[in-house]
Amino acid sequence: MGPSQSHASKVLTLLQKTHQELMKNPKAKKLEKVEAVLPNGLLAVIISRIITDFTGTHPGLVDSYWECFDQLVSIASLRFQALLTPGPNPRR
Repeated sequence: MGPSQSHASKVLTLLQKTHQELMKNPKAKKLEKVEAVLPNGLLAVIISRIITDFTGTHPGLVDSYWECFDQLVSIASLRFQALLTPGPNPRR
């Protein structure tokens, strides 16, 4: 068994022992009372890291979505203006 396997085995044993002790203790505090970071805060950090620009010189995820959104707005605006512009109606 290598050093990393030995270390992993010790960690697993300690985690299991701690878990058993926490389950036996009726006075154990709720996790919400002792946690350092609330789940929502952790989720915000994870999402922030996901949407940050990690693509180098290429556009990031947010930039790509905004560009697509702007194009959709432009197309919709042009079509709406065409409907409002008086002129020959091709359906007649």
